[in-house]
Amino acid sequence: SVETRKRKDKYVRELKSITKRNNGKGFLWLKQRFTDYVHGWIEYYYMEDMKSFLQETKQWYHRRLRSYIWKFGNEFAPDSRT
Repeated sequence: SVETRKRKDKYVRELKSITKRNNGKGFLWLKQRFTDYVHGWIEYYYMEDMKSFLQETKQWYHRRLRSYIWKFGNEFAPDSRT
């Protein structure tokens, strides 16, 4: 339905804004905000059949998270100078 499509588009837009690589917040903020948003969304729409939609977006947001980690990789790598 049109209403469901709008909700899904809003979900994807919000995930894009959370996972922007230039937000300057850091990975821990991103991880917490992302987890809170996805859990809240799932709890709110638990009655609808969203399993296939979540599986489709799972690959997309994993790629976004990898991109974020690659950009800020020095924050996650152990210090090799010691």
